[in-house]
Amino acid sequence: MSSGVVLAGLSETGKTSYLALLYHAIVEERAGGIRLGRFDDDREQITEISDVLLASNVAVHTTMDDEQEITLSLTCEGADFALHIPDLSGETWEHALVDRRWPRALDRDIAGATGFMVFVHCKEINDGLTIVDAKQAVAAILGEDDPPNDEGVDEPHEEQGEASGAAAPEADTGDERDADDEEKHCKQLTQVSLIELIQFFAAVSPRPIRLSLMISAWDLEPSDLKPKRWLSKNAPMLAQFLEANTGEVEAIVWGVSAQGADLSDPQVREKYKDMDPIERARVHAADGTEVGVAAPLRWVLRLDQ
Repeated sequence: MSSGVVLAGLSETGKTSYLALLYHAIVEERAGGIRLGRFDDDREQITEISDVLLASNVAVHTTMDDEQEITLSLTCEGADFALHIPDLSGETWEHALVDRRWPRALDRDIAGATGFMVFVHCKEINDGLTIVDAKQAVAAILGEDDPPNDEGVDEPHEEQGEASGAAAPEADTGDERDADDEEKHCKQLTQVSLIELIQFFAAVSPRPIRLSLMISAWDLEPSDLKPKRWLSKNAPMLAQFLEANTGEVEAIVWGVSAQGADLSDPQVREKYKDMDPIERARVHAADGTEVGVAAPLRWVLRLDQ
């Protein structure tokens, strides 16, 4: 692979639904020239997810192991690249934010990535910031925060089955946590968490990063709201961070409704069940312009330049 894109976000932030939609668009050759690559990778698992979307079901619950790493080989305009999804459950990113560590293999994916797609649900921005949160965010904006693995991200220690990082290696992703850690583990993806996550990527990547910030469940927002306006209104701290760090992070925000409607509602699902998922979905650029399903990925890969 000549390059790669890492897809990230905590639990229930729309990663699975978008992956299902994107894969369907690629298979149908409606993804702006992006096609399946030379390697099979994890197509069988992604097909499972896509089939759920095609059946007009909510695509966040699948029969596969949500914590399994998925890689999809793709090609466009003669260039090969890979879409890396470390896990669909968000477990890896929660470990990074709470325990300050992640698997060593992820270091390689991030260091070699051309870009990143980070997901956040439009209704899950937590505005209840504490003084500590605010101080951490200010430090992040000023570039004074530390990445995960801060005792070994450049030269991570590797042993069989171990994860790199400052804390003790993880033998299993199912390790028990104490009550306080579990509470933090289940928190929403707040502005501070988003800033930290983006900082983690910037710290590990050897080059300035290119990032598509994916605001999911966009159908829940007013039809005339522009994603860029949503960011400044609902996540001003994050917006300020991105504006203050353009030398390290080139970012654009997108409004994404991969399902097009609330398919958990039986009446809504019945209404949309026979509609083409690509036609049902909605993806909006920062200025509110409606774009194709693969536009955020194409932008990350600089395919439109």
